[in-house]
Amino acid sequence: MDFDFNALNLRTAKVDRIQVGPEWRTENFFPAWRNISYSRIYYPVSGKGMVAEGEHRYELKPGMMLLIPAFANVQVSCRRELCKYWMHFNALLPDTQTDIFFQYGRCIVIDTSNRNGYFSMLFDRLIKIECQDQQRQIDNYEYDALLRLLIAPFLRVVMEAQEQSAMPRAVELLQYIGRNYGKKLTLPELAAVACMHPNYLCTCFHRKMHMSLFDYINRVRLQHALEFFRQGKMTISEISEQTGFSSIQTFSKNFRKIYGVPPRSYIKMEYERKQDLAASFQIRWKKPSEILPAEQRARGGRKQDQHG
Repeated sequence: MDFDFNALNLRTAKVDRIQVGPEWRTENFFPAWRNISYSRIYYPVSGKGMVAEGEHRYELKPGMMLLIPAFANVQVSCRRELCKYWMHFNALLPDTQTDIFFQYGRCIVIDTSNRNGYFSMLFDRLIKIECQDQQRQIDNYEYDALLRLLIAPFLRVVMEAQEQSAMPRAVELLQYIGRNYGKKLTLPELAAVACMHPNYLCTCFHRKMHMSLFDYINRVRLQHALEFFRQGKMTISEISEQTGFSSIQTFSKNFRKIYGVPPRSYIKMEYERKQDLAASFQIRWKKPSEILPAEQRARGGRKQDQHG
């Protein structure tokens, strides 16, 4: 894969620093948040945690930073306590909705023992900019530069792996899928784009992406479906047709397989999430005397996102 890394489309969902305890476990997350379309970075400050990906185990502890690719099937846990920076983001390949780390397909560990102050500074500055009520153009410029510095060590690992790739036209293939996900795609058609024999393409794709070619296409379609759901302008039937599924039943089956809930339940969750965000925004602008004490707010407040 040969392309300009500056052409990656970067977008961040959330960056923060939090303290978690034994409640930070995958089984406590909402089903739709156990298999997310964002790549994740965990950067421990103190304590310990664990991330399991199949047979691989990664101990979260100070002196390391872990990247989990988008859609990775991982289990996270914490026995006692863990203080960590964390970020949900995407680094999308040019003209696609494909995260480059999803394309890489594996977790990446970076040794930060000699650069802890440097990475803490990057995270702290990102958090500060994100928390500003108003962001100027120069703030967005700085934010983008900080984000690129933060993910650069992981991109270096990806670059070195790409030099040995068996799919030299991988980007072209992913871009073609990204542009045509709403249409019926055939294996001969995709093999012609990749300049490979159909059977060899399937073998190489599965080896590199850890899923079949058409499972990947379904992931792309579902990712676009999520965006349509968030826009709230189309029915489930219309979204099913727009994203290239042969029927609403096939769409619903694939959606539940990936996100753990049927489409209608996901729409309800998105609506509740937006209501919670609106309520939290109103609280920020209330007078101090109007804000509930912390303990009372915790008892009656919304359940926070636990997948950070």
